[in-house]
Amino acid sequence: MLSTLVKGLRCLECGAASLIIRVTDHRLGLVAAMETVCTECDTVLNSTLTSDRIDGSSSGNVPFVVVRQAVAASMDMGVGHAGLVKLCRFLDMKPLTQTYSKHTHAICEANKIVVTRMLDDAATVVRRVYRDIDPSIGHDDTIDLTVSYDGSWMTRGYKSHYGIGCVVEVITGLVIDLQVMSLYCQRCAYASTRHGGRHTAAFKDWYLTHEPEYNKNYEGASGGMEVKAAELLWTRSTNRNFRYTTILSDGDARTVTRLTNLRVYGDVELHKEECVNHVAKRLNTALRKLASSGKKAGVTLGGHGFGKLTGTKIETLSRYYRMAVQTHPHDVNGMQNAILASFNHCSSTDEKPQHDRCPVGARSWCFYQKALATGQEPGPHRTNVGTPLAPDVAEHVKEVYTRLAHVDLLKRCTLGKTQNANESLHSVVWGKCPKTSFVGLERVVSATCSAVSQFNAGIKVTMTNLCEVMQVPSGAHLLASAEKADRRRLQQAKRQTLAASKEARQARFVAHTRAAAATSTDYAAGEF
Repeated sequence: MLSTLVKGLRCLECGAASLIIRVTDHRLGLVAAMETVCTECDTVLNSTLTSDRIDGSSSGNVPFVVVRQAVAASMDMGVGHAGLVKLCRFLDMKPLTQTYSKHTHAICEANKIVVTRMLDDAATVVRRVYRDIDPSIGHDDTIDLTVSYDGSWMTRGYKSHYGIGCVVEVITGLVIDLQVMSLYCQRCAYASTRHGGRHTAAFKDWYLTHEPEYNKNYEGASGGMEVKAAELLWTRSTNRNFRYTTILSDGDARTVTRLTNLRVYGDVELHKEECVNHVAKRLNTALRKLASSGKKAGVTLGGHGFGKLTGTKIETLSRYYRMAVQTHPHDVNGMQNAILASFNHCSSTDEKPQHDRCPVGARSWCFYQKALATGQEPGPHRTNVGTPLAPDVAEHVKEVYTRLAHVDLLKRCTLGKTQNANESLHSVVWGKCPKTSFVGLERVVSATCSAVSQFNAGIKVTMTNLCEVMQVPSGAHLLASAEKADRRRLQQAKRQTLAASKEARQARFVAHTRAAAATSTDYAAGEF
């Protein structure tokens, strides 16, 4: 097919119009050699490779552009070396073997440089926003920030070799620092097998040369990685003249307790804020346990009878709880009143209406208060309360609501914020580095740095910077595709914030929960 490019051209040696372009058997990974040949006199007129080397170098030690791009793409997609080998197999190309790890290392270092730029830019934005809020803050003053912190692990359910911790500034939503923890060194494991164990002289001699590249930076249980990462992040925060004094986190208080005991900022106290989603999950979990324990004790709290604790009803009550907290930021009494109002409303009956905490007025969500405001007779509770709780069920549920509406807990929810940003970031990280596959530390570091860069600045800016650092061209198609992906992400984010989208998601969730509850179990382990 390539020969049509030189069809009709004459050979410079014999003058015959018999030139062809052929691909030689000489392959350099994904790169092939091509040459222009005269079929009459067998003269090779010129030859070239299908890819330039990085930075236009002519040295044989410099990698090819297309190879670096292919490895970077396999890492970004999360398929790794195995995925790239499959692609080469279908394209009838020679796959990479020994050079893949070298490219992985180079790409990881490039992602580190890019994310450092992004974190510096994020710190500048955060400082500017806080100075706009408080003009008295000087250029070099230390600023107390409100941040969201959460850890995530490479694997679940058993020992994880790797974990990450990321700090997200709450006002701007930007990631301002990250830390990857590792309790495993892949090269040490390979060397131990090759040299007959870590106790052998051969391994010890090898380790002396390997020690500067040792990949293990943590000792202890996997669950402690989140706390150790926080120690490092909080300790170095002062390098940017920041102090993370208010910490939005889940119910696990080990991190805040450890940082408080370390006195990372001296006499400056740390304040813990609860993630609203996690607090609402406590209600969900407590009600499910209540329904289960009641069944064991011979008390029917769950099931499909009127006013019972069904799965759908528990999800709805949890959503009411979350809305009550989020709609009353910095108002503990308002939160408590709204939480108890939702419980009292759901447990009301015609004989015992409990709507004194419900909002009054003709626009109230409470049918009872709305009727009173418009001078009408309130309708029957059985048909107007959408999430009814039977009196015997309400008696047991009341204790849960009393505990989760306590002032001490609600004082830690005054921001009304969630850790959705952290969880979204984690999903991007593990999309680039799937939990279902075993990888080395460099893959995890590269995925985390790339995810943070894209989270803060978008795909186009990240890809442009990465190509610049790797010294490979950023073509028009790459930039157009990245820009389209960024635009689609923003459009999707805006669409998801619309009230209609939220209602549609809630309706789908309720429908799914009901369908799952109505579906009988066709298979269970050990039942056949």
